[in-house]
Amino acid sequence: MCRIHAQFYITPLSTQVYLWCIVYNFKTKAAAPTGIAAANIEIERTAVCATTIHSLFDLDSEFQTKLDFAKLENAKVKALLQMQVLLLDEAR
Repeated sequence: MCRIHAQFYITPLSTQVYLWCIVYNFKTKAAAPTGIAAANIEIERTAVCATTIHSLFDLDSEFQTKLDFAKLENAKVKALLQMQVLLLDEAR
């Protein structure tokens, strides 16, 4: 299994890298700190889209996840554990 750890600051680059990941069958998620930044990572009629970091990891206002990673039958937990590439846009 190939692990890629990358962080990009420019939304168009994130979108292009996301497309590359789809072409080469990497399980990819994209997230950004705000909904506006997340909305900028999208290509219509493709799987390229992003969400907020809070939504991706089910974070509460104290930045604690509400996910129980021991419950592998949870679809969100399963998807996060299978993820190979995480693109964080506008991360500082």
